[in-house]
Amino acid sequence: MCMRQPYLPRKGEEWQLGSPEAALLDRQFRLTREDMMRPLTTSIKALLSLNDESESSGKVNRPLPPDIQRNTFPISAFKGVTSQPRPCLKIAIWLPDSHRAARLAKTKEREAFWKDFGRNTLPLDSLVCLVSQPKQQGGKPLLFFATVARRDIKELASEAPVVGLALYNKQDVEKVSQLIGQQGARNSDQKQMMLIQVRGRADAKREPDRQQLILCLCP
Repeated sequence: MCMRQPYLPRKGEEWQLGSPEAALLDRQFRLTREDMMRPLTTSIKALLSLNDESESSGKVNRPLPPDIQRNTFPISAFKGVTSQPRPCLKIAIWLPDSHRAARLAKTKEREAFWKDFGRNTLPLDSLVCLVSQPKQQGGKPLLFFATVARRDIKELASEAPVVGLALYNKQDVEKVSQLIGQQGARNSDQKQMMLIQVRGRADAKREPDRQQLILCLCP
């Protein structure tokens, strides 16, 4: 993924695209792409910045900024695979302390929350990205794109909520499960994989193919 700031044209700028129609389409594509991918790029930049800071200062486990925590979740554990309602990996995550479900002590309360109020957190068919953070300063993260394919209320009400993810590249299933299995505990010095919610359900009803993802990730 390219981390350069994207070029976002302003209305009225001079264009060399041959026609006003071509300029309009180019502007719409760039702005739509930025609106879609900004949650992902912003979260990854924050993760890399904290990693570099930790490497330099020796301090670890500094929390992410509150605005990043809303859509970025540390992965707790790999919970296996299931074919219901469609083939997917079951992943347990940690919610930020500010999340309402994390502050509910009773399972029944958490079930009621996820059923009635938690629909915007990892909804079905939403686009997500699993990020394996680089082990060394300056390294590049590994990205694995998926959609939320399973969202069981009882599993979400666990202390570490569980969701089912359908990876775009099916060959990454073994790699992802290995990376999660190799990570340390939540409060260890070892860097954890992160799950980033990129888009909600309304935007992800038509899954982008591999070429569309490449276009979206490069300015």
